[in-house]
Amino acid sequence: QITDNTNFANGIALSHTGTTLHFLALNNDISRNATSGITIYPSTAIPKMVATIVNNTINDNQNVQSNASGGIDIEQFTKLCLDLSDNTLLNNATTGVYIGSTELSPSVCADVSGNNSNTGYTFANDTGVFNLAPLDVDSVNTGTITEIGTITHVSSCSCTP
Repeated sequence: QITDNTNFANGIALSHTGTTLHFLALNNDISRNATSGITIYPSTAIPKMVATIVNNTINDNQNVQSNASGGIDIEQFTKLCLDLSDNTLLNNATTGVYIGSTELSPSVCADVSGNNSNTGYTFANDTGVFNLAPLDVDSVNTGTITEIGTITHVSSCSCTP
Protein backbone atom coordinates (compact mmCIF):
# COMPACT_ATOMS: atom_id res chain seq x y z
CA GLN A 1 0.00 0.00 0.00
CA ILE A 2 1.52 3.30 -1.14
CA THR A 3 -0.82 6.10 -0.14
CA ASP A 4 -1.02 9.67 1.10
CA ASN A 5 2.45 10.89 0.04
CA THR A 6 2.51 14.70 0.19
CA ASN A 7 4.98 17.50 -0.69
CA PHE A 8 5.00 16.86 -4.46
CA ALA A 9 5.68 13.11 -3.98
CA ASN A 10 4.70 10.33 -6.37
CA GLY A 11 3.55 6.93 -5.20
CA ILE A 12 6.29 5.19 -7.23
CA ALA A 13 8.86 7.17 -9.22
CA LEU A 14 11.53 5.45 -11.29
CA SER A 15 14.40 7.27 -12.97
CA HIS A 16 16.42 4.31 -14.20
CA THR A 17 19.70 4.96 -16.04
CA GLY A 18 20.62 1.40 -17.08
CA THR A 19 20.03 -0.34 -20.40
CA THR A 20 17.12 -2.59 -19.38
CA LEU A 21 14.37 -2.09 -16.83
CA HIS A 22 11.95 -4.78 -15.68
CA PHE A 23 9.15 -3.28 -13.59
CA LEU A 24 6.33 -5.20 -11.90
CA ALA A 25 3.45 -3.63 -9.98
CA LEU A 26 1.00 -6.30 -8.85
CA ASN A 27 -1.90 -6.07 -6.35
CA ASN A 28 -1.04 -2.63 -4.92
CA ASP A 29 -3.07 0.31 -3.63
CA ILE A 30 -1.28 3.43 -4.93
CA SER A 31 -3.66 6.22 -4.04
CA ARG A 32 -4.02 9.80 -2.78
CA ASN A 33 -0.45 10.82 -3.63
CA ALA A 34 0.42 14.44 -4.37
CA THR A 35 1.70 13.76 -7.89
CA SER A 36 1.45 10.55 -10.00
CA GLY A 37 0.62 7.09 -8.72
CA ILE A 38 3.37 5.57 -10.91
CA THR A 39 5.80 7.58 -13.00
CA ILE A 40 8.69 6.27 -15.06
CA TYR A 41 10.42 9.33 -16.49
CA PRO A 42 14.23 9.07 -16.52
CA SER A 43 16.53 11.92 -17.53
CA THR A 44 17.87 9.78 -20.40
CA ALA A 45 15.81 7.23 -22.29
CA ILE A 46 15.72 3.61 -21.16
CA PRO A 47 16.71 1.48 -24.18
CA LYS A 48 14.57 -1.53 -23.16
CA MET A 49 11.70 -1.55 -20.70
CA VAL A 50 9.34 -4.35 -19.70
CA ALA A 51 6.51 -3.07 -17.50
CA THR A 52 3.83 -5.29 -16.00
CA ILE A 53 1.16 -3.33 -14.15
CA VAL A 54 -1.62 -5.71 -13.13
CA ASN A 55 -4.50 -5.68 -10.62
CA ASN A 56 -3.66 -2.40 -8.91
CA THR A 57 -5.86 0.30 -7.43
CA ILE A 58 -4.44 3.66 -8.53
CA ASN A 59 -6.92 6.31 -7.39
CA ASP A 60 -7.12 9.98 -6.43
CA ASN A 61 -3.54 10.99 -7.34
CA GLN A 62 -3.43 14.77 -7.67
CA ASN A 63 -0.62 15.40 -10.21
CA VAL A 64 0.53 18.66 -8.59
CA GLN A 65 3.84 18.46 -10.52
CA SER A 66 1.83 18.39 -13.78
CA ASN A 67 3.17 15.11 -15.13
CA ALA A 68 1.43 13.77 -18.22
CA SER A 69 -0.81 11.65 -15.95
CA GLY A 70 -1.86 11.55 -12.35
CA GLY A 71 -2.37 7.78 -12.54
CA ILE A 72 0.35 6.03 -14.58
CA ASP A 73 2.89 8.05 -16.58
CA ILE A 74 5.48 6.11 -18.64
CA GLU A 75 7.83 8.12 -20.86
CA GLN A 76 11.40 8.28 -22.18
CA PHE A 77 12.06 4.81 -23.57
CA THR A 78 13.31 3.37 -26.83
CA LYS A 79 11.52 0.02 -26.60
CA LEU A 80 8.58 -0.71 -24.30
CA CYS A 81 6.78 -3.99 -23.69
CA LEU A 82 3.73 -3.26 -21.53
CA ASP A 83 1.12 -5.45 -19.88
CA LEU A 84 -1.49 -3.12 -18.39
CA SER A 85 -4.42 -5.16 -17.16
CA ASP A 86 -7.15 -5.37 -14.53
CA ASN A 87 -6.33 -2.03 -12.86
CA THR A 88 -8.74 0.43 -11.26
CA LEU A 89 -7.71 4.02 -12.09
CA LEU A 90 -10.32 6.40 -10.66
CA ASN A 91 -10.29 10.16 -10.04
CA ASN A 92 -6.67 10.75 -11.07
CA ALA A 93 -5.88 14.31 -12.16
CA THR A 94 -5.29 14.80 -15.90
CA THR A 95 -5.62 11.14 -17.07
CA GLY A 96 -5.53 7.65 -15.62
CA VAL A 97 -2.75 6.55 -18.00
CA TYR A 98 -0.26 8.26 -20.33
CA ILE A 99 2.18 6.23 -22.44
CA GLY A 100 4.51 8.00 -24.89
CA SER A 101 8.15 8.72 -25.65
CA THR A 102 9.91 11.68 -27.24
CA GLU A 103 12.76 9.48 -28.50
CA LEU A 104 13.43 9.57 -32.26
CA SER A 105 11.94 6.18 -33.12
CA PRO A 106 10.47 4.40 -30.11
CA SER A 107 8.79 1.01 -30.31
CA VAL A 108 5.82 0.07 -28.14
CA CYS A 109 4.00 -3.21 -27.74
CA ALA A 110 1.15 -2.62 -25.25
CA ASP A 111 -1.44 -5.16 -24.17
CA VAL A 112 -4.19 -3.20 -22.42
CA SER A 113 -7.29 -4.97 -21.08
CA GLY A 114 -9.67 -5.15 -18.15
CA ASN A 115 -8.85 -1.68 -16.83
CA ASN A 116 -11.37 0.82 -15.43
CA SER A 117 -10.62 4.55 -15.61
CA ASN A 118 -12.98 7.50 -15.33
CA THR A 119 -10.25 9.90 -16.50
CA GLY A 120 -9.17 7.84 -19.52
CA TYR A 121 -6.03 6.68 -21.25
CA THR A 122 -3.71 8.56 -23.60
CA PHE A 123 -1.36 6.73 -25.95
CA ALA A 124 1.03 8.95 -27.93
CA ASN A 125 3.33 8.15 -30.82
CA ASP A 126 5.17 10.84 -32.76
CA THR A 127 7.66 8.97 -34.96
CA GLY A 128 7.95 5.33 -33.93
CA VAL A 129 5.89 2.16 -33.90
CA PHE A 130 3.07 1.77 -31.36
CA ASN A 131 1.20 -1.54 -31.36
CA LEU A 132 -1.86 -1.65 -29.11
CA ALA A 133 -3.68 -4.88 -28.29
CA PRO A 134 -6.22 -6.34 -28.33
CA LEU A 135 -8.15 -5.28 -31.43
CA ASP A 136 -11.19 -4.49 -29.28
CA VAL A 137 -9.17 -2.44 -26.76
CA ASP A 138 -12.01 0.10 -26.51
CA SER A 139 -14.55 -2.50 -25.43
CA VAL A 140 -12.35 -4.49 -23.00
CA ASN A 141 -11.47 -1.40 -20.95
CA THR A 142 -13.78 1.09 -19.26
CA GLY A 143 -12.99 4.72 -20.05
CA THR A 144 -12.07 6.89 -23.01
CA ILE A 145 -8.98 5.93 -25.00
CA THR A 146 -7.26 8.85 -26.72
CA GLU A 147 -4.72 8.08 -29.43
CA ILE A 148 -2.23 10.71 -30.58
CA GLY A 149 -0.24 9.99 -33.72
CA THR A 150 -0.09 6.60 -35.39
CA ILE A 151 -1.29 3.77 -33.17
CA THR A 152 -1.74 0.34 -34.77
CA HIS A 153 -4.35 -2.00 -33.30
CA VAL A 154 -3.19 -5.62 -33.25
CA SER A 155 -4.88 -8.81 -32.05
CA SER A 156 -2.14 -9.64 -29.56
CA CYS A 157 1.02 -8.06 -28.42
CA SER A 158 3.83 -10.22 -27.19
CA CYS A 159 7.31 -8.89 -27.27
CA THR A 160 10.72 -9.30 -25.77
CA PRO A 161 13.01 -6.39 -25.18
